[in-house]
This record gives sequence, structure tokens and C-alpha cells, in this order.
Amino acid sequence: MLAAFALQFAVIFVLATMRIEPDEGAVHILGFGLSFEPLTWRSFGWLAFFYALMFFGARSGVQAMLSEEGVILLHPERKSRGRRFGKVTGQDVVEDVQATARALGLPTPDRIAVAEKPEPNAVSALLPGMGAVVTINSNLLEILPRDLVPAVIAHEVGHLRRRDSLVSMALGAPGWVSTVLVASVVWRLGEGVFGSSGVVEFLSRLLFALLLYGCVKLALLGVKALGARAAQAGEIIADAHAAAHCGWQCIVSALLLLGQRQETLRNLTAGLADLSARIGEKDVERDLRGVVSRFPPTGVDPVAAAAAAPRLFVQQRLEALRDGLCVPLTDEDIAALSSKAAFALRATTAEKAAESKDEVRPVPEDADWRAFDVDASGTLDADEATRLVAELKASPGKLLFRQVTAVHDRFEAHPPIRDRVIAIYNIFASTN
Repeated sequence: MLAAFALQFAVIFVLATMRIEPDEGAVHILGFGLSFEPLTWRSFGWLAFFYALMFFGARSGVQAMLSEEGVILLHPERKSRGRRFGKVTGQDVVEDVQATARALGLPTPDRIAVAEKPEPNAVSALLPGMGAVVTINSNLLEILPRDLVPAVIAHEVGHLRRRDSLVSMALGAPGWVSTVLVASVVWRLGEGVFGSSGVVEFLSRLLFALLLYGCVKLALLGVKALGARAAQAGEIIADAHAAAHCGWQCIVSALLLLGQRQETLRNLTAGLADLSARIGEKDVERDLRGVVSRFPPTGVDPVAAAAAAPRLFVQQRLEALRDGLCVPLTDEDIAALSSKAAFALRATTAEKAAESKDEVRPVPEDADWRAFDVDASGTLDADEATRLVAELKASPGKLLFRQVTAVHDRFEAHPPIRDRVIAIYNIFASTN
């Protein structure tokens, strides 16, 4: 984290203090007079402007998240009205957050909310002037047994304790730099380029401007990569907070259910493939949201999700025709037509796959964590989780969730769930 902030500050400092003017004492490069003024009000103004922009951008992002449709505030105001989210009520969530915060030596977060969304996720942030915020998607609470809910809450409170929202701000900062400070420098360089006295000077100045821009972009990618590594480490440490609070097998089971649901939803959306394009629909995101919202909130079977996608898509379209254009369709008609259309669409897709001449790459074998759930409880106890980890360690090429952990992305803020499971086991259960 410190390395990311240090590199980020160095890039911002160079851009904010750079002067492109032919003043006395400047270093002349290809006709440009370059100098640095680190101790001037103009430089301080640029630095203050950028960091204020970064702070208020993060603050407005959190405020926008809390004001989204479907967000139910649980604390300090109680707006859930006794609703249940899976196995818990809004009051249960507040009490769990308060108890976990006390256990980790923190005050109760200033705002606690549940967002009615079909994707399993949770967000926490700690910003000056706003305080601590914890928001949990309703679907995360719907897929977890009651005894695992404190584990995900402890994970988010662990983020608050480490102030990991600062890392998120650092990850978002390069975009602001590119649009503000880099734009200002390129503008000043552009003035010099088009003020050249000849073709040779024009080309040399243009080359210098492009090289400087490229160097800045590379430095910003370095900031993002370092910030991602810090964020990944923060996820492991937040998992460790949860494991210390609830037991390591609880956070392992919660991660597995989370990954299972994520992969199921990805299979669901992949099952839609080109359906929107077939009917000329441009708002694909709307179609995806509509289909995901129709899928059972506790569904965690990726194969069933892929099979259900065409039916749910057609059902959504037929209901829109009935409700929007008064097409005389009953619920029974829609169900029957959706099933027939889904069958035909799957057959067409299978035919295209058979006719495809694309090279079929071998698919690596998965480690199905559910095969280790000997007692069919839906979660793993300590012995079952130990056997799963042993299998993962013995076969490094095996994946837990293909679409979630297939690749290690250097710019991804979350490490693969496979790595998180092994890390928690090594910290809390391994005897080696």
C-alpha cells in the first residue's frame, strides 16, 4: 500500500510541478524548456486540487451507492420493517455488525444497509467526514446459512479496521490523473508542438510529447498494479479477521458458497450469449439484469443456470409483450412458449458448436468442493475443508471456480478464492 501511494505521489508531484516554458534555467529538450517548481503556490494548488478531487470522488461514489434504488438503511434508521433476508432480519444484521465491531475494537459503523441485489457482494468504506459504512447485498445473506453470516460481516469490519477503502481510492486515482493532470501537460506540450518552426522540429516535439505521455501511462499502470497487490493482501487479512472471529472453517465455507454463486451467475449470463443480438436489442445489460433477477436467489448450480438462461430470457420478452403491448398471453401460455423456445435455442446452439471449426482447447479438471461435503450439510467442517485443501495443494492446476479463479489478473483487487482458502488454512489450521 505504501509503495502504491509513494509511486502515485511521485507521478502526481512531477506532473504538478513541471513547467513547460522557455525560462532561464530550464533544461531545453527538443525545443521545450522544462523545469520544476516544487515550492510554489501553483504546484501546491495542483496537488491540493487532485487529492481533493480524489477524496470527493470517493465520497460521492459511496453516497451514490447508498442512494441507489433497493438500498435499505438498517442503521441508524431502521427501514427494513421486519423484512427477512435469507435466514436473518435487518435487526440481526445490525446486531452482528455491532458485536463484530466491538470484538475488533471498533465503534459501530455509522451506516449499515442491505442492498436488494441478486449478486453476492458486500462493500465497506471508511472516509473522513462520512464515517464507516457497511453495505451487504441481500443475495449474500440469502445464500449463506445463519451461522456463516457473521463471517462475511467480520470480513467487512476487518476492512474497516485496516482502512482498506484508501486502497480503493488509490486504485481509482490513475483515471483522475489521466483526465486532469496528464491532459494539462499534454495541452501545454501540444501548444509547443504546433508552435514549431519547421517540420523537423514539429516531428521531434511530437515524439517527445508521445514519449512523455507513454512514460506517465506506464507509471500509472505501475500504481494500479501495486494498488491491486495491496488490495489482494487486504482481502486475505480481512479473511483472517473473519477466521479469528468465527473460526477458519466458517470463512472457508462462506468463500466457497460465494464463489459457487458467482460462477452460477456467470454461467447464467454466458447462457444468454447472443440472444439479445438475435433480436437487435442494444441494451444487453438490461436483459442481463432482468434474467439474473428471475433466477432463484439461492440457486448455486452452474449447469442448471446455463440451461435456464434461454427460458428466462424468452419469458422476460413474452411478459414485456403482454404487459406493454397487450398481447393476449396467459402465464400458462408464456411458460409453455418459453420452454419450447428454450429447447429450440439450445438445439441451435449445439448445432453451431458441432459445426464450428475452432480448435477445442482441453478443459482443466475442477476440484468440486461439494464432493468433499461428506455429510451433505452444504458447508465444510474442519476435516472436510482439510481434505479439500490437501487436494488443491496436491494439484496446483486444479480450479475451484473456473470463471472466477481461472486467471491471476495483476490488476484484480480480489485474489482467486482458491488462493484465499489455502491462505486461511495455512494461517489457522496447517501444522507444517
